[in-house]
Amino acid sequence: MGIFGGNLESLAAHDVLQLCSDQVPEGTEVEYKSDLPVKGGRAQDAWHSGGAVGEYARNAIAEEIAAFANTMGGIVCIGIAETQDHPKRADKPQPLPRVHELARRIRQSVYDVIDPPLSVLER
Repeated sequence: MGIFGGNLESLAAHDVLQLCSDQVPEGTEVEYKSDLPVKGGRAQDAWHSGGAVGEYARNAIAEEIAAFANTMGGIVCIGIAETQDHPKRADKPQPLPRVHELARRIRQSVYDVIDPPLSVLER
Protein backbone atom coordinates (compact mmCIF):
# COMPACT_ATOMS: atom_id res chain seq x y z
CA MET A 1 0.00 0.00 0.00
CA GLY A 2 1.54 3.26 -1.16
CA ILE A 3 4.74 4.31 0.62
CA PHE A 4 5.02 1.09 2.62
CA GLY A 5 4.66 -1.31 -0.30
CA GLY A 6 2.50 -4.02 1.31
CA ASN A 7 -0.47 -3.87 3.60
CA LEU A 8 -0.40 -2.01 6.89
CA GLU A 9 -0.87 -5.20 8.92
CA SER A 10 2.63 -6.30 7.88
CA LEU A 11 4.22 -2.93 8.73
CA ALA A 12 7.27 -3.31 10.97
CA ALA A 13 9.57 -0.93 12.83
CA HIS A 14 12.24 -1.21 10.13
CA ASP A 15 9.70 0.07 7.56
CA VAL A 16 9.13 3.24 9.60
CA LEU A 17 12.87 3.68 10.16
CA GLN A 18 13.49 3.29 6.43
CA LEU A 19 10.79 5.87 5.65
CA CYS A 20 12.57 8.32 7.95
CA SER A 21 16.02 7.41 6.65
CA ASP A 22 14.82 8.02 3.07
CA GLN A 23 13.17 11.27 4.22
CA VAL A 24 10.08 10.53 2.13
CA PRO A 25 8.29 13.85 1.52
CA GLU A 26 4.70 14.64 2.38
CA GLY A 27 2.54 14.93 -0.67
CA THR A 28 -0.65 13.75 -2.27
CA GLU A 29 -0.32 10.27 -0.72
CA VAL A 30 1.13 10.85 2.75
CA GLU A 31 0.73 13.24 5.67
CA TYR A 32 2.89 13.09 8.81
CA LYS A 33 1.78 13.98 12.32
CA SER A 34 4.39 13.76 15.06
CA ASP A 35 1.62 13.46 17.65
CA LEU A 36 -2.11 13.69 18.02
CA PRO A 37 -3.17 17.21 17.03
CA VAL A 38 -4.20 19.53 19.87
CA LYS A 39 -5.85 22.92 19.71
CA GLY A 40 -3.20 25.60 19.94
CA GLY A 41 -0.48 22.93 19.57
CA ARG A 42 0.94 23.48 23.06
CA ALA A 43 -0.21 20.50 25.13
CA GLN A 44 -0.58 16.79 24.65
CA ASP A 45 -3.82 15.04 23.83
CA ALA A 46 -5.55 13.34 26.76
CA TRP A 47 -4.48 10.01 25.23
CA HIS A 48 -0.99 10.52 26.67
CA SER A 49 -2.29 10.49 30.24
CA GLY A 50 -4.59 7.48 29.81
CA GLY A 51 -7.70 9.30 28.56
CA ALA A 52 -9.61 8.99 25.33
CA VAL A 53 -8.52 10.51 22.02
CA GLY A 54 -9.64 14.14 22.14
CA GLU A 55 -12.35 15.53 19.92
CA TYR A 56 -9.97 18.04 18.34
CA ALA A 57 -7.47 15.28 17.41
CA ARG A 58 -10.25 13.05 16.09
CA ASN A 59 -11.67 15.83 13.92
CA ALA A 60 -8.28 16.93 12.58
CA ILE A 61 -7.38 13.37 11.61
CA ALA A 62 -10.84 12.80 10.11
CA GLU A 63 -10.35 15.88 7.92
CA GLU A 64 -7.05 14.51 6.61
CA ILE A 65 -8.59 11.09 5.92
CA ALA A 66 -11.62 12.62 4.18
CA ALA A 67 -9.31 14.75 2.02
CA PHE A 68 -7.40 11.64 0.95
CA ALA A 69 -10.68 9.77 0.36
CA ASN A 70 -11.81 12.56 -1.97
CA THR A 71 -8.66 12.22 -4.10
CA MET A 72 -6.55 9.19 -4.91
CA GLY A 73 -6.21 7.97 -1.33
CA GLY A 74 -3.30 8.23 1.04
CA ILE A 75 -1.92 7.54 4.49
CA VAL A 76 -1.91 9.68 7.62
CA CYS A 77 1.18 8.64 9.58
CA ILE A 78 0.82 9.57 13.24
CA GLY A 79 3.99 9.30 15.28
CA ILE A 80 6.49 10.48 12.68
CA ALA A 81 8.18 13.86 13.18
CA GLU A 82 8.75 15.87 10.04
CA THR A 83 11.47 18.18 8.84
CA GLN A 84 10.93 21.94 8.64
CA ASP A 85 11.84 22.27 4.96
CA HIS A 86 9.31 22.29 2.11
CA PRO A 87 8.02 19.87 1.25
CA LYS A 88 8.18 18.46 4.75
CA ARG A 89 9.83 15.05 4.97
CA ALA A 90 9.75 12.14 7.38
CA ASP A 91 12.40 12.82 10.01
CA LYS A 92 12.22 10.42 12.95
CA PRO A 93 9.75 8.23 14.82
CA GLN A 94 7.87 9.83 17.72
CA PRO A 95 6.60 6.88 19.79
CA LEU A 96 3.05 7.15 21.10
CA PRO A 97 1.62 5.30 24.10
CA ARG A 98 -0.58 2.24 23.55
CA VAL A 99 -0.17 2.55 19.77
CA HIS A 100 -2.22 -0.53 18.80
CA GLU A 101 -5.13 0.59 20.95
CA LEU A 102 -4.69 4.14 19.61
CA ALA A 103 -4.97 2.91 16.01
CA ARG A 104 -8.14 1.00 16.86
CA ARG A 105 -9.68 3.97 18.69
CA ILE A 106 -8.83 6.43 15.93
CA ARG A 107 -10.19 4.13 13.26
CA GLN A 108 -13.48 3.74 15.17
CA SER A 109 -13.87 7.39 16.14
CA VAL A 110 -13.09 8.61 12.62
CA TYR A 111 -15.48 6.01 11.19
CA ASP A 112 -18.18 7.47 13.46
CA VAL A 113 -17.77 11.04 12.13
CA ILE A 114 -17.21 10.57 8.39
CA ASP A 115 -20.44 10.23 6.44
CA PRO A 116 -20.81 8.31 4.28
CA PRO A 117 -18.58 5.79 6.08
CA LEU A 118 -15.34 4.79 4.38
CA SER A 119 -15.04 1.07 3.78
CA VAL A 120 -11.25 1.24 4.25
CA LEU A 121 -11.84 2.09 7.93
CA GLU A 122 -13.95 -1.02 8.52
CA ARG A 123 -10.94 -3.35 8.88
